[in-house]
Amino acid sequence: MKKFAFFALPLLAVGFASCSDDKDEPVAPAVPATEYEVITFSDCEFPTGKNTNVTTGGGNYTELGGLFQFAEKYTMVSGCVVSDLKVVSDDKDSRPKDFAVALNPSENDDNKFAVVSKYSYLTTEDAEPSFSFENGAEREIASIDVMNSTEMHQYMTIGYYSYAPMTDGDWCKATFTGFDAAGTETGSVEVYLADFRNGASNVMSDWTTVDMKALGKVNKVMVNLTWSESWDKPSSSNYTVCVDNIKMVKE
Repeated sequence: MKKFAFFALPLLAVGFASCSDDKDEPVAPAVPATEYEVITFSDCEFPTGKNTNVTTGGGNYTELGGLFQFAEKYTMVSGCVVSDLKVVSDDKDSRPKDFAVALNPSENDDNKFAVVSKYSYLTTEDAEPSFSFENGAEREIASIDVMNSTEMHQYMTIGYYSYAPMTDGDWCKATFTGFDAAGTETGSVEVYLADFRNGASNVMSDWTTVDMKALGKVNKVMVNLTWSESWDKPSSSNYTVCVDNIKMVKE
């Protein structure tokens, strides 16, 4: 009987064609993280012995291309003033501190901020306080920290002489309006500094980060305060509000 030799053949993997190509899906390129620049006012230098950069006749401060100007006449200032005052009055018979915020963080006594101030006899009714970017630049602002000035905080919470503090139905809000280099309005953002409507009794007493992306790319930001007609405020058109940490998309 003949013997037959059997050899083990290696098994081959056999692939079967598919109705569709089994290719890897393309990988989307990674989106770089957005980088920001922040105007902090920390580098602003004050005259000797002062807590603001106010000088006779007016002045300005620039940082990262942002221009903050003010006009000064006697004891009144209108525009954007850099300050580091933090004294809050609890005496309605004393004049409130114009260039201070209603907050005194002991861990950060050197912090500086900008006070946006309007005094009607230094500005026309349609020339509200504002800040802008030099050389016609347009910047995208992501957020701004906002806070009541001690002046407004006193008016709202304890009043001033015969003027009563806020009561039911009263409110006050800040409106930030953006303009491009051509002077065209780009958008606006509102934030309530005090709200006593519908049983509420809210007064902004801490720094509050406000989203500003709705402004778009701006060359100028105008800051305007309005309030309810029922509020017994000492002056009918003058106001102050504090801003800090103007966070911008880095270019």
